[in-house]
Amino acid sequence: MVADSMQANGIDAILFDINGTILDVETEDWGRTTLRGVNRFLRYYGVHRRTSELVDIVRGALRAQIEASHEKYAEFDAVRLWARVLEILAEAEIEDAAEGVDAGIDDAEEMTHSRRLADPVTIELPKELSDPGLPLLLAQLQRALSRRRLRPYDGVTDVLAELQSKYRLGIVSDAQWAYARHELEESGLAGFFEIVVVSGDHGFRKPDPRLYQIALDALKSTPARTIFVGNDMHRDIFGPAQMGMKTIFTPTRFGDKEFPGAVPDYVARKFDDVVAGVAHIERLSGTSFRHRAAH
Repeated sequence: MVADSMQANGIDAILFDINGTILDVETEDWGRTTLRGVNRFLRYYGVHRRTSELVDIVRGALRAQIEASHEKYAEFDAVRLWARVLEILAEAEIEDAAEGVDAGIDDAEEMTHSRRLADPVTIELPKELSDPGLPLLLAQLQRALSRRRLRPYDGVTDVLAELQSKYRLGIVSDAQWAYARHELEESGLAGFFEIVVVSGDHGFRKPDPRLYQIALDALKSTPARTIFVGNDMHRDIFGPAQMGMKTIFTPTRFGDKEFPGAVPDYVARKFDDVVAGVAHIERLSGTSFRHRAAH
């Protein structure tokens, strides 16, 4: 879907990526250290597995969820992932209890989980694991344990405050509902955005055009009246440009720096430069912005 040239009323919306664009985030989501902490927590729920076993189960369940998707840019659902992991763990606990096995004795013993991962049938969970809120809690716990850094990039708050007075702002990010919105709140940025669209809610990632379109529809805007700001040449520059959006590239240490056919309309070397980038795009369009009061 390619939009027509810039409409006469100019830019009225700006969409942002989150991680690596407005937030400097470093995590170890699937690392052994992170999952060791989750494993210790699960002991309070009657689960006594080796960390190596939990690592295999979680990574295998993640892989199985992605492989089961028919999407070109498939995304996982963290809460559904942990619900499946709990099913597998419950089955393992039941089997060990029936066989009189102590799962924690031998860390070197190898375990095979292919049958459990491939079996989609829901089993009856023990009482300790049947709490409907536990999958969400585990997704958030995993993220919290994995975090090494979470902070806005320099200049982000001031830039968003300036842009918010003139444009409608939104988020389109490859992220999970279970923690993305909370991290925006924690960083003091949530109040700048009218809408937050994350891939984990929909099962597909950028550059799938449907993800951008959800945000455009929510903001009642069009590609021709929207700028996308992000740090990845494929997902944040090429994808939005294919729809007809103007783009601003924010090169950080994260994200792809090159992608065939990706040419941003402006490169913001510092986040402060995003304001100048928006003004540059407005000048090229030959129009000025519509103030939000006119919406």
